[in-house]
Order: sequence, then structure tokens, then C-alpha cells
Amino acid sequence: PAVAALTVAIAVLLHVITNLTNSLYDWVSGRDKPGSPQAVPILEESPAGVLKVQRSLHILTGLILCAAVWFGALTAAPMVIWPLVGYLGGVYYTKPPIAYKHRGWGAAAVFLLLGLGTPTAAFQAQAGYVDYQAVLTFLPLACLVTAIMLANEIRDHHSDARVGSSTLVVRSGTAVGKLLYTASITVPFLVVLANIRWRILPTASLAVFASLPLAGRLFSRVRKGENPGLDLATARLYGLFGLLYTTAVIWAY
Repeated sequence: PAVAALTVAIAVLLHVITNLTNSLYDWVSGRDKPGSPQAVPILEESPAGVLKVQRSLHILTGLILCAAVWFGALTAAPMVIWPLVGYLGGVYYTKPPIAYKHRGWGAAAVFLLLGLGTPTAAFQAQAGYVDYQAVLTFLPLACLVTAIMLANEIRDHHSDARVGSSTLVVRSGTAVGKLLYTASITVPFLVVLANIRWRILPTASLAVFASLPLAGRLFSRVRKGENPGLDLATARLYGLFGLLYTTAVIWAY
């Protein structure tokens, strides 16, 4: 129970640090403006707001470092690398000099770090090992969380290009971005079928197909170019798919 609770706490801390850091550097760089829906309201109190966010990040960084050490103590010393990689990946998403989101690597990083890395670390912490079957089990949700990122980039591609942010969709074009988005919400259903066929997942996992109508509406929206709110709609698919997926697996075992 202690390892499980600490794993959840680390995941939440990393999420908060990542979002706050991204908001800070998008504000400081001028990519976010006053009144922007992505801007944290406290940052509009410049320069006091910027200082408050920086101090908060210093505190949160101290907490995540302590949590990483504790995580290693409760599991195994090499496990410390998981939260540290998550921290660096989250911070340098928008922080100079790397800021890889603005170099077209945001979606790939979300897939690897948040989609696969986080559940893999959690599984390894609980089970003491990780194998290809576990990774294949996480793959559907990794694709869907990447779809949320792609929906963001599709929605914001005009404003991103205007401020010089070379996201994946800006670099490759909206046609390719929409193709990748469509693949990201199609592949999860195919992977579930394959995993059932390979006896990695129970037959009960077919419950995820109850979310297929929602996926179908997303296909229609992206084809018609109805981009506003696409990220939130994709997040709803992620939530419903994840709930059905998790419930089915727990029920079966």
C-alpha cells in the first residue's frame, strides 16, 4: 500500500510540475498572452506572479526529489530513475534551452513518458518486474493520451505557427496531424483485439468497444475540421475507454 500511494503521489506531483512549468515558460516567452485560456491567472500579476510560480516550482522540485529517493528506498535503488526521467521530461517540455515541444517532439514525449513510462514504472514498482506483455497492455491508453496532445496541436496550429512554435502539427501540416490523430484513436481498439487474441488480456476487455461511438464522432469532427473543443472531447474518450478497460481487467482477474 505504501508503494502504491507513493507511486500515485509522484505521478500527481510530476503532472503539477509539468503543467506549472509549461505555463510559466509559455508566459515568459510570450507565447501565452493575458486572457489566454492556457495562461495561469496568477502569472498575469507580473512580475510578482512569475516569482510566485517560480517559488512554488522550487518547493515542488524539492518534494519530487525527496519522493524519488523514498521511492527507490521502498522498491529498488535503480527505480529512482523513473521519477527523475519524468521530472526532466516534464520540465524541459517547454523550458529553454531544450523546449522540445516547440521542436516537434511533444507528442512523441507524451506517448513515451506519460503513456508508457508512467504505467510501466507503476507496474514495476508493484510487481518487481516488467515484460513486453505489460507494455502491450499499456499501449492502448498511451495512444489515447497522445491523441489528446495531437488534438491540442491541431486546435492551436495557427497560433503556434504565429509565435514560432514548431510543434509536430506545425512542422508536418494539419493533414498529417489529422492522420496521426485518427491513428491514435483507432490503434487502441486494434491492440485490445490483438491482446485478447494473444491471451494477454481477458475477453471482458471487449467492453472498451462501448466507447467506439464516441470515437466515431471524433473521426467525424476531425474530418470536418471542427477543431475547437477537440482536445476535451478526446479526453472524454480517454476517460471512458480507460474506465471500461480497467474495470474489465479487474473484474476478469
